[in-house]
Amino acid sequence: MYTQVSQEEASDVNAIINSKYKVVEPIARGVWGIVMVVRNIFTNELFAMKKLYGDDEVLNESLRCAWAMKPIMTHPNILNTRELFLHRNTDLTRQSDVALCYIMRYYKNQDLKSLLQKTRDRGEFLSEKQIYRYMLQLSYALECLHNHGFVHRDLKPSHVMISDDFESLYLGGFGMSQPVDQIQEQQMTSSMFKYLSPEVVDSIERKVTPESEVWTLGCIFFEMITLQIDERNLYMDWKMKGCDSFQEEIKNEILSCGFSEQLYSIVGGMLQEKPERITLDVLVQQIRGTLNYPKQIVDTMCAVCLRARHEAVSSVDSQ
Repeated sequence: MYTQVSQEEASDVNAIINSKYKVVEPIARGVWGIVMVVRNIFTNELFAMKKLYGDDEVLNESLRCAWAMKPIMTHPNILNTRELFLHRNTDLTRQSDVALCYIMRYYKNQDLKSLLQKTRDRGEFLSEKQIYRYMLQLSYALECLHNHGFVHRDLKPSHVMISDDFESLYLGGFGMSQPVDQIQEQQMTSSMFKYLSPEVVDSIERKVTPESEVWTLGCIFFEMITLQIDERNLYMDWKMKGCDSFQEEIKNEILSCGFSEQLYSIVGGMLQEKPERITLDVLVQQIRGTLNYPKQIVDTMCAVCLRARHEAVSSVDSQ
């Protein structure tokens, strides 16, 4: 969850980092670090910089994971880390004296969370076509991540960037990501808990899996459709209300916003209480089947995404 920056963090404006980047303004502060707009002092280009704080073990693990995930960054719907480096803080009031810095493309529209909030504030909904476009792109991105053997572990709208023309989404926020075979117990924040699947909520270890992230993605899609932007966990909310049928609740919420049963059917397949949910490859096929763009647009978008998907599978098979 991101909050307003503190006065101390705002004082970083004009600071030079790594002899290359000048801080323009801090954007938001999260539990694990801060996001800033920075300018390359040699090219004058603007970038987003995320500073991740932690002890040596946390930062080293994040650095190893980021390096291992480098092949994934070529995917058209994954936020590419342009540069990665360690930066020593001179201000000892920070959470740690060293930060891991991610340099990424800067998007002026910021993230999906901001878009949903602004749309809700206007009393509007996203169009069903736009929702399907966004769903397809995020499904492809998460499928690529899973096919390379990683789980995200911090999926949420604030980690999805939006292009300047509002046509493309880019999944980011990989600071908590881990290989599937090395998943550790999750340290929870309120924004993480909101998107946890039933099996993770009910477990002691709370380890995120590829199957549980299908549920998480379904929660993001549900939020995208209904604009119910709050901190409730859908599963826990359902249990506390004593609802007879969780699927009926989901269906009623989606249909009451004026959307189709077909859209409910797709999202409902993701929000199954048991882990045997729809798989991401079936999900993308279903979403593609709903798109009504001119054929050449669909072919172009899917060709790029499918190529990245096949390369991911080939990479895993060769290991």
